[in-house]
Amino acid sequence: MLSISFNHFSIRTDKLDDTCAFYSDLLDLKDGYRPDFKFGGRWLYLNDNPIIHLVDVSPDSQEHVRQYLGPDAVNTEGHGSFD
Repeated sequence: MLSISFNHFSIRTDKLDDTCAFYSDLLDLKDGYRPDFKFGGRWLYLNDNPIIHLVDVSPDSQEHVRQYLGPDAVNTEGHGSFD
């Protein structure tokens, strides 16, 4: 029997509200508790598990994201990052 599990996925976006709505609607996830980081974001839950961590990489959050996740944490080209 094959068993697959994961802790969470992080998605970096400069369109936090739109991305939250997309994944909430697509996967029926619920917006829930997220620690008070210095940068914006949302955690989306499946039951009691925060399985998608959205990270706000809009211009106002980029420096705090870099400080927390490292110098390459903010992609300034393309459509965002998925970890």
